[in-house]
Amino acid sequence: EVGVRERFGRFVSAEPLPPGVYFNLPWPFEKISTFSCEKIYTVVVGAAEHDDEEGEEADDDGHGHAKAEKPEVDTSIIQWGVGHGHDEMTFMVANKSTSADFSGAVSLMGLNIPVEYRIRQNGVLDYAYRNTNTADMLRDVSLRVAIEYFASVDFMEVISNGRSQAELEIANRIQSTADRLGFGVEILGVYLNDVHPPKDVVPKFHEVVASLQRSQKAIIEANTYRF
Repeated sequence: EVGVRERFGRFVSAEPLPPGVYFNLPWPFEKISTFSCEKIYTVVVGAAEHDDEEGEEADDDGHGHAKAEKPEVDTSIIQWGVGHGHDEMTFMVANKSTSADFSGAVSLMGLNIPVEYRIRQNGVLDYAYRNTNTADMLRDVSLRVAIEYFASVDFMEVISNGRSQAELEIANRIQSTADRLGFGVEILGVYLNDVHPPKDVVPKFHEVVASLQRSQKAIIEANTYRF
């Protein structure tokens, strides 16, 4: 952990105190607030169930910056057509397919995105003093980045072979915005854990995929016959 010495509610030095033993005047004259720059925190975009409110209420650093705990890992298999037990956000995603089976230029997609980060040692003051509730602000920034990103990519790519690229691009955009706004955090990873069509349209989606597969099979058979 690193520490910030406060005197009458204001930090004394712009340089955080490195790990060690320190003495301070009794409250309310002085206080040393500590922050972990190695602990991994998580904010989740897209699923109300995994909001960090539970962890934040139990562990607050005294500055309105609740320390978010990582959500418990659910190892059960979840199918697209089965309810996930939480309210999901629906994102609008571009649809670049020219197939007649897809009507319209956009599709809808349900997902939740854990964003993992840690406090930078040289960003402790930004995180704790120059912003109010940085975790919530980071969640809002991540939501905005996700909305902008998914509106510009292809639906089928995101749910298949483009997932890793999407995670990397979203993480870079969040980091760039967080640096510009002075959050004092380092983005460690963004994970598209749960990407699927909205539950109400899953049967229709399966029909579309099956139709595409039949079309591809017919093309392969036709080419085989021609050869």
